[in-house]
Amino acid sequence: MFDDRGGAPQAARCPGGPSRSIEANLTVSFVNSIVLRGGGEVMSSVLERAASRGESRENISPRVARLPLDLLRHELILTHQPPSQRTLEEILDEIFLPLVLRNP
Repeated sequence: MFDDRGGAPQAARCPGGPSRSIEANLTVSFVNSIVLRGGGEVMSSVLERAASRGESRENISPRVARLPLDLLRHELILTHQPPSQRTLEEILDEIFLPLVLRNP
């Protein structure tokens, strides 16, 4: 963790190659625990609360509720990279929100 001279901490190396740091491993852990395990229940809950406030349509199908996470999984599988800010904005602003908002 520290260099030989007792200097500032260096990124700890993790399994998977010399360039993997703890931060990268935490990102992979996050993706595995949240994104790759579904997430439709969380999105459905968020959409139910939005509908109760009049912000989204009611009775949104589970498939539509999962759509942002499904598209995120698709990006991760195809590119093997975290999605760019632009990609996230496209998924939400141009695809998902027009489907669920009451008045897009």
